[in-house]
Amino acid sequence: MKLKFFPLELYFQNTIRSSILDQISFIGELERSRTALHS
Repeated sequence: MKLKFFPLELYFQNTIRSSILDQISFIGELERSRTALHS
């Protein structure tokens, strides 16, 4: 019965992973613009 929920688990894992990657790249953009302002 575990197999029935596996695709949903995978979907949530992918969604969480992609949102975390989006946040990391967004923070990277913020840091880059901040250092560009300081220099």
